[in-house]
Amino acid sequence: MSVDREPELVNIEYELTLLSRYHALAQRAELHLDRSAYLLLGRLELQQPMSLKELSCAFSLDISTINRQIGALRRQGLVERVEDPDGGLARKVRPTVQGLSKLRADREHSTAARRKGLA
Repeated sequence: MSVDREPELVNIEYELTLLSRYHALAQRAELHLDRSAYLLLGRLELQQPMSLKELSCAFSLDISTINRQIGALRRQGLVERVEDPDGGLARKVRPTVQGLSKLRADREHSTAARRKGLA
């Protein structure tokens, strides 16, 4: 590493430290969703409805893990099971209005914290 690049690296490290600090502060704030709920709802927002198998493949997780996480989201009223719109036998999962509302609120909060960190 050349000496003339060291100040640039120091500046990058400083900016990354600030960004991670604002990210950590955003995570400590009152968010509605835990990490797994946020990720699952985010995926379902993009591609809904999805079967447990499709979610399992999308996240490279065991289907039992996805089943447990989706079960928790169902108990909270954040997702619901629906019939396959393509006529398949497997039931699929889609986010509820409440689930999308909490996802979007958490996303806005996290985005605002990152925006502050980048300003």
